[in-house]
Amino acid sequence: MKIKSFVALIGVLIVGAIASAVAVSLLVLGVGATQNSQTLMNSHLSRSLSDACAEEALEKIKDSDFIGTSSLDLTGGKTCQYIVSNTGGTSREIRASSTFDNNTRKVKVTCTRDTNTNITINSWQEIADF
Repeated sequence: MKIKSFVALIGVLIVGAIASAVAVSLLVLGVGATQNSQTLMNSHLSRSLSDACAEEALEKIKDSDFIGTSSLDLTGGKTCQYIVSNTGGTSREIRASSTFDNNTRKVKVTCTRDTNTNITINSWQEIADF
């Protein structure tokens, strides 16, 4: 009788240890997935801020043929910076960047402005660095 009880006890301990290992693994994976999700969300927010800066620069180019550097301050302390350069004639290049929670995203936009203040976007791309 003692041997059967001992075998049953060992079996219960082994099953408990396996169940505990599975539970801990699931918890660790859940925490990692949550962190990855937050990083991805911050990265998307940073890209949206960079796009907003580029759009602001396009408005300034349209209104006053702007060339120079500026920034856009949004609620919650979020900011982005942009530079508008004359690349020859009516061609302009916009370099916009934003960093949010250590996630930096940058976009480069090339466009032309005609005499009627119409803007033609030639390219809009995310880049790794300027």
